[in-house]
Amino acid sequence: MRNGNDSDMREKSALRGDPCASPHRQGPGIPGALAGAALCALAIVLLVELLEFILAPGLPAPYRLLLGAAAGTAAGLVSAWYVVFRMLKDYRRNLDGIIGRLRTEEELQRSEERLGTLIRNINEYVYSVYFTGGTLSSAFHSPQSEKVTGYTPAEYEADPDLWHRMLYPADRERVLAFFGNVRANLNPDPIEHRIVHKNGETRWISNTASVILDEWGEVARLDGFVLDITSRKQAEEELHGYRDRLEELVCARTGELEAANTSLQREIAGRRLYEEKLKRSEIKNRTILESSTDAVFLESLDGRILDCNQSACDQFGYTREELHGITVMDLLPGDAGMIHPDAVRDRLAGDGIFIETRNMRKDGSVFPCEVRARLVVIQDEELVVVFVHDLTAARRAEEEIRSLNENLTGAVAKLEEANRELEAFNYTVSHDLRLPLLTIGGYANLVARHFGGLIPDEAHRYLKIIGDEVRRMENLLSDLLELSRLENHQFDLKPIDIAAMSTRIFSLLGPREDDRQPSLQAGTLPPCFGDEVMIEQLLKNLIGNSLKYSSRQRHPKIEMGGWNQGIENTYFVKDNGIGFDMKDADKLFEIFERLHPQEEFPGTGVGLTIVQRIVCRHGGRVWAESRPGKGATFFFTLPAVQVDVNPRQNTKALATD
Repeated sequence: MRNGNDSDMREKSALRGDPCASPHRQGPGIPGALAGAALCALAIVLLVELLEFILAPGLPAPYRLLLGAAAGTAAGLVSAWYVVFRMLKDYRRNLDGIIGRLRTEEELQRSEERLGTLIRNINEYVYSVYFTGGTLSSAFHSPQSEKVTGYTPAEYEADPDLWHRMLYPADRERVLAFFGNVRANLNPDPIEHRIVHKNGETRWISNTASVILDEWGEVARLDGFVLDITSRKQAEEELHGYRDRLEELVCARTGELEAANTSLQREIAGRRLYEEKLKRSEIKNRTILESSTDAVFLESLDGRILDCNQSACDQFGYTREELHGITVMDLLPGDAGMIHPDAVRDRLAGDGIFIETRNMRKDGSVFPCEVRARLVVIQDEELVVVFVHDLTAARRAEEEIRSLNENLTGAVAKLEEANRELEAFNYTVSHDLRLPLLTIGGYANLVARHFGGLIPDEAHRYLKIIGDEVRRMENLLSDLLELSRLENHQFDLKPIDIAAMSTRIFSLLGPREDDRQPSLQAGTLPPCFGDEVMIEQLLKNLIGNSLKYSSRQRHPKIEMGGWNQGIENTYFVKDNGIGFDMKDADKLFEIFERLHPQEEFPGTGVGLTIVQRIVCRHGGRVWAESRPGKGATFFFTLPAVQVDVNPRQNTKALATD
């Protein structure tokens, strides 16, 4: 049985192709077959060792088993090499994938470094706040935070409540409400508010925020940027102040002056419209990098444009791809001056470059601009970041303001000429009418004296009316002449004791023939600097006005007082008279305007106009407060110290008010 089994096994081995199994094979016999098998096994072992050396830490288990199973046969050797070929092909494919990922990560790293460099060099302060489960987890603040708020990123990181504390108290509730509602509006319009700078100054900022939600709809990140707009706010405040002064200069006096005022109002409305357009142009959707309205370029030292933002494309009229294919020299007009490259390199290495120049758009149009350039290093390569600010709108605004000033100068000149003619006419009429009035009054007195017994009572009444009207006209002409003299009076500033002068004037005007004697209650009246003649006329008019309108009271009472406010004093004269409605306050100081009938309170309507002229010539202000039946209080300001007052200029300003 054993011999039969051995024979069968040899036949099966021969059928399997075993070169050592056939008893009839020609060759060296059993020793040669053993040597061949040994060489096959040795080749497999060496192949496995080679692969382990190349692909440490070793072959995968499936490949090792296949190679081991193939050992000992020639066909097994071929199978082993095929297995190795497949294994190397799989590793090659995996290696290509690894190399691709490494290249992608490298490109991503370069992109992040470029983005970080641009963020560090733009003017805006950029921040990002990260949330986990609705709770603040971390925050990023760009280096520009120190320029805008005075605090470094490290200070923000060390003190999470720093941002909340630096909010201006009056704006804090509005700002917190803005960020509380930002979840409902992922990209809200910017909010403008104030902060307290680290140095204690109050500054205005424009704060733009956008929200990124996670897959559950919760806030994952809040990105934003902050722009210091203090200079713009100050400019707006100056424009508003300038507008207010213009409105104060223009007043309806005649039909011609009203037309001039209407024209100025239209010009002011146009400037307001321009301001609104300018403000709306600043409120746009921005991202952390694309938020800047300035064109931002990243260039090589030889001027090749490597990258830019969308504002650069909009400003110059090129697409981003077109800008990447040109140099900065292609953006300059043909007559632009050239700077030697070495000089540019030296200036960039210092504090950078800041110049006003002209650039050229794709369509060939040239526009004025500010250019700022700084040297930066990205991955050991020196590059240049360039910021270009278009000055077209600013130049247009300057031209509009210049044109407005020229128009105002012409309007003021016309007003001055009209006032000079009016003053001359006023003086001439007042002077020339005095003699005819004196003649009429004189003859009326002669008739009453010499023919009183010959004329009826009705004629006596007529003569009395003539006399009363002549006296009223004489008072009116006297006031008009006094008003005209104010323009030509020689101004003489000196220290004046207001308290003593007020007491003396009241003692002259106050006593009455009946039992309704008025009283004066004088408080603190600090001395002032002014023209003595004019200040005396001012007090006579104000005290006389208070005495007249409180004369119907059982106990007429006049109060006076004042206080110092730096270089000027504020005074008041108060009575307990009939008062007036504040809706008529604008009429008080207009010439010939009266709030009460002539029969009740005689007057010419010129006295308070004289008061206003005197106060204005001293560079002060006058106004009144009252309620019907509750008396009236007149306030006025005068210089507290020796100041350079231009009475003629102040009178001109009043004439155009």
